[in-house]
Amino acid sequence: MKKFLSLLLASSFFTFSLNTVTFGMENKESQETKAVQEDEPLPKYAKRKIRITFNEHLKEFVKNKKENGEWVEGAGPALTEGSSYLYLSSKEDSVNNSIVVALLPGHGAKTNKDNKAHYVIIHPKDKSGKVTGGSTKKGKIEALCENEGMSFDDGTFESVVNLKVANFLKELLLEEGYNVLMLRDEPSTQLDVPAKCIIASNFANLMISIHFDAPTEGIKSNKGAFYLSVPEEIKNSVKTYQDNNALGKTLIVALTSIGFNIFGKGDIPVDLMQWEYADGIPNTVVKLGNTLSKIDDASLDNYAMGLCKGIDAFCKENYYSFESKIVEKGMEFGGVEDPKKEDLEYVPDFVMPSPATLNS
Repeated sequence: MKKFLSLLLASSFFTFSLNTVTFGMENKESQETKAVQEDEPLPKYAKRKIRITFNEHLKEFVKNKKENGEWVEGAGPALTEGSSYLYLSSKEDSVNNSIVVALLPGHGAKTNKDNKAHYVIIHPKDKSGKVTGGSTKKGKIEALCENEGMSFDDGTFESVVNLKVANFLKELLLEEGYNVLMLRDEPSTQLDVPAKCIIASNFANLMISIHFDAPTEGIKSNKGAFYLSVPEEIKNSVKTYQDNNALGKTLIVALTSIGFNIFGKGDIPVDLMQWEYADGIPNTVVKLGNTLSKIDDASLDNYAMGLCKGIDAFCKENYYSFESKIVEKGMEFGGVEDPKKEDLEYVPDFVMPSPATLNS
């Protein structure tokens, strides 16, 4: 991480302003936003906040995917005018300090100035239809970008609650030495799911999307937690499907270990655009409950503690498979030197899940 910071400080692609750093070209609106954020205190265990925009380098990433035949023409994000924020942990001596965890608080994408609904291709690799249902029906080729999610019984939008959980989780991860990429750091942003996934795949080691579930017929209480797994029908087009499912299982086991109920066997296979747009890093979607779940701050903080425990377990288990870098136009920012495995001082207090743990 020291190497990362030294290169970051020397790079002309970054513009500094107190505790906020902007990655990418600035316009008047971003300058005004930055000026407001300068007055905002950093989280307790953060030493720097970096703005990441969907700049020309990420647009080139999308262009190359199409030119190389990896994605079909028309694939990619429709909303790219917002910003994500990378928080660097002040715990530089932590072995976790070379890892970037991306958090995607579900929903909260807002339309741009044309005030129209925007749709994106679900499967960028072949433009095939969805193989399962969900918020977008089975067989659909495109999905709507703007969506606040469901509403809880008190009228609170799911997007608001997802962000609260992510903010609690961000604080916990920073305290553990992880760097945190908030793909949505405000109530709404002009970044759709493909844009957020592309940012994550270029700047993070893993990604967790945080959601709650819509009402389910016949269920009149808190549904319990579960993760969305990669369906068998599309696993051959998702390079990280095994890692995705392992990450989801680890989060559910961690939540269970501190007393949370799980729904069914712990997972539901769902075809999502996230699987292909974030392909290349382990990523999952966790649903923490439903419209009847408690959403007071104490309850949401407990969810965050369970997720933090699961993320920490997954990262320690997979430490040596992570690429400790951030890439910007071919420039690599390396992390700390790899510690010896015996120096990690990590003894899990719950059993890591085997592939069959939650499917028996």
